[in-house]
Amino acid sequence: MGHRTLDGIFSANELNCAALTPAPWQAALVLLMQQISEKDFDLWIRPINAMETEKGLQLDCPDRYAMAWVQEHFNNAISDALKHAGITDFFFTFGEQAKELQEKKNKELRAEAAKNAECQAKVLQSLPMKEQFAVLVSTYPRKTSGNWFAWRAFRRLHRRGELPDIQQLLQLVQEEKSSEDWQRDAGRWIPCLHKWLRNKPWWSCGKER
Repeated sequence: MGHRTLDGIFSANELNCAALTPAPWQAALVLLMQQISEKDFDLWIRPINAMETEKGLQLDCPDRYAMAWVQEHFNNAISDALKHAGITDFFFTFGEQAKELQEKKNKELRAEAAKNAECQAKVLQSLPMKEQFAVLVSTYPRKTSGNWFAWRAFRRLHRRGELPDIQQLLQLVQEEKSSEDWQRDAGRWIPCLHKWLRNKPWWSCGKER
């Protein structure tokens, strides 16, 4: 088996990631490359993600099967290589890197959703009052032939300063849609929009919260 190095095994991108890999594991990899076939190294050793922890060096395999295979066939070689690198305490796990990546992705998605919601709120708030009312009507689940009474109630509450901003109103409607009262009997008990506005449900919700 020819002498191999990290530069010869990993791509430029992987070498950049290797800069974040604990030095003892990098040193162990160099030794393992000389002892394990290139096929086995690429298939079983290369995917391992090493992290330093209080318990020792954590070697995280992609899945349970990979961890079992590595432990059965390469545990001694890994142990010896790590001893040469000054590490005696290490342990195997599986799937931690995938969980970390998924958590990072979820965090990014939540941040993006929050940003989009903020932009949407600004757009809605910038609309003329009549257009804000039209958005509310389109969102409200109970449809009627006319909305003159609802528009009058909406406008009167707005003039008195008793109306929440449109984003809060829409959010409240969405919450009401999932309530037991509004879902009962196929929505039979959903009040007309003008009655809902006159009852000012946002006041009671604010007290409950």
